[in-house]
Amino acid sequence: MSSQAGAYNHKGILSSVLTPNNHHAGLPPSINSIPYDKVTIYSCSVPRAWIVRGIDNETVRIVSHRYIPHEWSREHHRCLYAHSASANVIIGARSCRAFIAWDPNYRRMLMTRINLSIAASALTPADLLQVVDSIVPAQCARVGCVECKLDLQGIGAGDAMRMLYLKNGRDMRRYGEPAAYYCGSSKSPRQFICYDKGAERGLDEGQYTRLEMRQRIENAQRPTVEQFARGEWSHRHHPFGNIRVADEQELQKLHPLTRKAFMRKGLHQGLRDYQRRHSVSRANRMKKDLLRPFTELMDAWDDLRAAWHASAPVPCLVYERPSTCSFTRPSAFVCPYAEAWAEVLAFPSAHLSAINVRPCAVSAGSMSSGR
Repeated sequence: MSSQAGAYNHKGILSSVLTPNNHHAGLPPSINSIPYDKVTIYSCSVPRAWIVRGIDNETVRIVSHRYIPHEWSREHHRCLYAHSASANVIIGARSCRAFIAWDPNYRRMLMTRINLSIAASALTPADLLQVVDSIVPAQCARVGCVECKLDLQGIGAGDAMRMLYLKNGRDMRRYGEPAAYYCGSSKSPRQFICYDKGAERGLDEGQYTRLEMRQRIENAQRPTVEQFARGEWSHRHHPFGNIRVADEQELQKLHPLTRKAFMRKGLHQGLRDYQRRHSVSRANRMKKDLLRPFTELMDAWDDLRAAWHASAPVPCLVYERPSTCSFTRPSAFVCPYAEAWAEVLAFPSAHLSAINVRPCAVSAGSMSSGR
């Protein structure tokens, strides 16, 4: 009995979460305590002129550049954007790889899409804002998709998944070796993934596991990059709010064969199979008695998020050009920089310059007055 209940000791997950206090020396750059991995950023503005032209400067190094005509993409249903580029954005002694795509095939799509990894480049909030502003005007950029993550040390992906249940989740799909577990479609608003991050980076299997929740943000709720970097925005659903764990006392009350099935298949898939064999109402009663929210895991991610935002506070930015971009209706997007960029592109590359962004101090009086 104790061995079966011990297989669901979810406290082992909490003790294995990587925190800023852990020693990260020798680990791949992408395995760390940063709460975010990849982010997708959309903008109604075209990229900076040097990116469009494929010209290197002191902050951006173009790695590759590709152009695919709209006619070919629509005929073969392949690419959504005609132009794409991969670039390294220099941040002090480090660099961040960003994939940029612009000139969409359809009018309702935003002009520019940027994909980059916060964890792989170990970006601070201030670094993130600097990288984005090197590609597009920061005040025209909004976060459309974000991957929230927790890296676990010393626990395998299969062992972690046996302890967890995803509320309202479908069947847990298992792929490849070492196994990766998926719940939810890649096109759904939320997708949960658990996989062996250490094995992906060339380490021994079972050393480092990643719990990841990919969240898509609706157009009307997308925050600006500055709001995201400051921590002024949070999703209406907690990234790990739908994760449930078994109450150990209630688990011991189950039939031995049921506990054995849960231990073999995992808590999530075991309850799914139990619902198929019995009635839905009976399975729901079991879930109500057996499961409880994994609040400790939610608190652990909240602590990592607070520590990341406090690592390098973002200064208040004053832009020399006013921002009037609206992200409420994609078909009505009007970029205030359209005419300005047309003028910039008409000049030789020697005259190109970025939009100047300067920090300023904000007093309590100006904030209360709404200015």
